[in-house]
Amino acid sequence: MRNLQSMLKGRLGVRVGTFKCFHIEVNVTSFPSSQVAETMAPLLQTLLLLACFVEATQAKIFDRCQLAHVLKDNGLDAFEGISLADWICMAFFESGFDTEAIDWHNDGTKDYGIFHINSGWWCKDESLDSSSENLCSMNCKDLSDDDITDDINCAKRIVQDPQSMGAWNQWKMHCKDQDLFRWVKGCQL
Repeated sequence: MRNLQSMLKGRLGVRVGTFKCFHIEVNVTSFPSSQVAETMAPLLQTLLLLACFVEATQAKIFDRCQLAHVLKDNGLDAFEGISLADWICMAFFESGFDTEAIDWHNDGTKDYGIFHINSGWWCKDESLDSSSENLCSMNCKDLSDDDITDDINCAKRIVQDPQSMGAWNQWKMHCKDQDLFRWVKGCQL
């Protein structure tokens, strides 16, 4: 929904005053003529209402300590010898702690969710024609909601492979062989 708001605001010059699923109000005062505003307002309200119904998942952006607690509660602290700080650092550089994060690759695959799990290997992306190994036996869209239990289970599967945390390029570039204490400092774990 954020993307729709940004598009309307940036590309169409529409200011969205309120955007809630059962109260939609569109302020079209930035249109050059009242005729355009009168024509476009109902259309934009309809589009925004449809976006509410299409939006089936709820995304969440975790803060650092909140994520640390969730990961610890789900058994990632010291899982396969990997520190909680490694997981937090990796998630930050992969997704900015955003469960809705998606990254597209030149090979046609996508990385999904808070851990940026790749559709070419780990999950099935129904929107792509390409096949996937689907080693986590799950749909990729399930990695883009606020329930990260399935993300955690898939991440556990990923680190059991020989690459371990090396499966994540951002972890290799920013976290590997670094002092990572700052990622869990003050989290009262």
